[in-house]
Amino acid sequence: MLDEWKGRLGTDLPWAPCQTIPEVCNDPQARINGVFEAYDHPTYGSMEVVTNPVHLNKTPADIRMPNPRATTSNITPLDTFLGVTQRVALKDMAPDNIRLFAGSNYMTYWLHQCCHGEEVSDDLDDVLAQLSEDVSSGDYIGVGEIGVLHFIKKPDQSLIAFQPNFAPFLDIVEEVAKHDLWLDLHIEPVDPDGVSYEDWAFGGLQLLLDRNPTLKVILSHTAMTNPDNARRILETYPNVMMNIKPTMPTESWRVLEPVLNNKGELYEDWALLFEEMPDRFMIGSDAKFMRRGFTSDKYEWIIEMLRLMLGNLSAETAQKIAYDNAKKMFSIEK
Repeated sequence: MLDEWKGRLGTDLPWAPCQTIPEVCNDPQARINGVFEAYDHPTYGSMEVVTNPVHLNKTPADIRMPNPRATTSNITPLDTFLGVTQRVALKDMAPDNIRLFAGSNYMTYWLHQCCHGEEVSDDLDDVLAQLSEDVSSGDYIGVGEIGVLHFIKKPDQSLIAFQPNFAPFLDIVEEVAKHDLWLDLHIEPVDPDGVSYEDWAFGGLQLLLDRNPTLKVILSHTAMTNPDNARRILETYPNVMMNIKPTMPTESWRVLEPVLNNKGELYEDWALLFEEMPDRFMIGSDAKFMRRGFTSDKYEWIIEMLRLMLGNLSAETAQKIAYDNAKKMFSIEK
């Protein structure tokens, strides 16, 4: 049949046969062009996969993790590619100054789905295997940001909620502690309607640290709580740090204790706490690098707000929060 069509179409029209999958896999031209490469899948063993069609000299693409299965998360393959491969490439461009955290792209949504019956807990072995591979690679110095409680504050957001005592999460935390890594947690203690989840959030933190006394935790966005609660947490748990997001009172953050007022000025009670405990805070811009819709203008605005915030503090405290604490935590020499 194909020979007959070759005779009819001739060479005057551009055309090519539509090959079956086995024919494509065995096509001599595809083999010569290096379309396929061997990959050792953590679950299914040795296999051949399609290589990245984009070839860059300075930042060559390689396969660092398996593609997400249809039920693994609601993150698209493009988001996974941008969120992992590109960030690793960015680190490789400045290895002395950039450190990466693992797991956020495949843990948070899996834990939520698993907790709510959308996944089976047997997949935990896959998640732990991927985590072990990541932390053993030398590319990562921490795990997170892992969302434990993340409410819908904007129309484009998704609900994330699982109990801190959820068994698969406890196993993951134990693995993080075993490797002496930092665990970055996002736990919102109040929902958009003002309903308190403080027992869930802060009781869960106590459970994790009671089970893993050497666990090192970063609470994102000053734990999204008030300065009094933040002080009690830091006084109680010496292994806990907090990062600071330069937030002002907005509709989506109206109940989550922003650190800045409507003028971009640091609230006095937060300023006093930062001065009192300058070694326990660090910058956490929450910049969505490599995420579609995040622009350079947005990042410039974040940097401007951070500078305004740090300008409200003493030079010594600002230096520690802006640079020194993170350098010490993540072993950055320069």
